[in-house]
Amino acid sequence: MNLSNFRQEIRRTSQFKKLNFPFKQIDSENMLVRIYPNGSVLYSSRLSLVCSCPMYLQLYPLDVQFCDFDLISYAHTTRDIIYEWAGNGSLHDSVQIKQGVGQDLPDFRLDYIDTGVECTSHTTTGSYACLRMRIRLSRLFTYFVLQLYIPTSMVVCVSLVSFWIDMHSTAGRVTLAITTLLTITTMQSSINAKLPPVNYIKVVDVWLGACELFVFSALVEYAIVCYRDSTLRNSKRRDSMIIRQKRKSLAGIEEDNDSELLPPPAEQQWDDWTNEEKSVIYDDGNLPCSCELGGIGNAVLVSLGMVPIGGLIPQSLLIPIAASTQGRTAELQNNRSFSLKILERHKQRNPFCSWLKRKLKKSDYQPARIDYYARIWMPICFITFSCIYWAVCLFMASKQY
Repeated sequence: MNLSNFRQEIRRTSQFKKLNFPFKQIDSENMLVRIYPNGSVLYSSRLSLVCSCPMYLQLYPLDVQFCDFDLISYAHTTRDIIYEWAGNGSLHDSVQIKQGVGQDLPDFRLDYIDTGVECTSHTTTGSYACLRMRIRLSRLFTYFVLQLYIPTSMVVCVSLVSFWIDMHSTAGRVTLAITTLLTITTMQSSINAKLPPVNYIKVVDVWLGACELFVFSALVEYAIVCYRDSTLRNSKRRDSMIIRQKRKSLAGIEEDNDSELLPPPAEQQWDDWTNEEKSVIYDDGNLPCSCELGGIGNAVLVSLGMVPIGGLIPQSLLIPIAASTQGRTAELQNNRSFSLKILERHKQRNPFCSWLKRKLKKSDYQPARIDYYARIWMPICFITFSCIYWAVCLFMASKQY
């Protein structure tokens, strides 16, 4: 009697595996039969299986997966046969774990194998014995920190930089906002492409959705700033036109329909002006009174960065031109000395500190004030969201163990 026929003569239970898997074909059947003097029979067969494991991805990528392997009696109830793990159920005696098992999984770490899980099947035809081997797999998180969370955080930080760019730099701010929005959308699509479609929200979806919301908010904020800036410009033009028409009608001067109004000054120059200077600009749409600089040329102020190219000179440095300067030589010299002191003090300042102080200064101009609040509150909101997100995710992840 050969080994294959001898196997057929051994009484065996009709068990089945509660898994869907294909058997790998081998050249010859690997089987071991050992008969002991007390009548016990050891039957061993080598099987190579490819198993599947249902996963729950609510906490992806902080999830822990449990995979069960069940061996259940099909025809014999517990009255006929009872399955038990060898060695009183201890893992060392019941399951043989080779060295290096689990290291071939690129995304998971094999934590442990549990053989003490009860899985007896109770049906209408009776109770059937069962053996269950539960494997716990923890997802490796370092990859997602380097490839997901850090890049998306950097994209959000880049989008927040747009609040520090001048509101009149339309091309730069719009390009930056659209580029960051497309980048975060592409990253979200690439992450979801690696996962099966599910009908629930994952924690990674919350993070990517929040990052996309912050980036989109930067674009919407600039649209609001441009709209308010355009509205105020048009309103000032209409008010100035009405004032000029009234003045010309009272003076009996014919209105010049081809005259052009002076546009509002740049944001940096506007923030440094006093209310009196602004009122002079917008009373009739003309420049302030003709003044001289007490011997300091406009080119010197431009080179020092105090006046932008083509911009107006601050009122504090200007000396009104009198009809006659006779008898006012000492006053002009005192004003010139005071102006030189102001220039020297401004030259000694740190350019970065001056720029930062100007950006953090709350402007009276409403569109600039919107940018001012966005520079402060948007980073605070993102940092607050990040702290809450990680606190909740780590708490939920700890509940899995």
